[in-house]
Amino acid sequence: MITLFVSFIMSMILLLVLFSVFKWSKPLLVIVLLEGVVVLLLCVLFQWITGPVMLVILSFFVGEALVLLTSFFGVLRSSGSPYGSIFFY
Repeated sequence: MITLFVSFIMSMILLLVLFSVFKWSKPLLVIVLLEGVVVLLLCVLFQWITGPVMLVILSFFVGEALVLLTSFFGVLRSSGSPYGSIFFY
């Protein structure tokens, strides 16, 4: 568990450095961070063997819905076209 947490923190630090070096967009940064948090949550829930499976499924779909909403509103705000978010995701 400690190894998983340390590797997650190191990957988030690496992503933040990459985003600052390459000047990627903020919605993309938010999407990558959300995906990282969802993956960490899923790893923790899968280690909890006796836990309810619905909680794992719910956390996955809530995370993906947040990613879709972030990409939709990020592209809508920057380009004005809601169809651009389909290609952004």
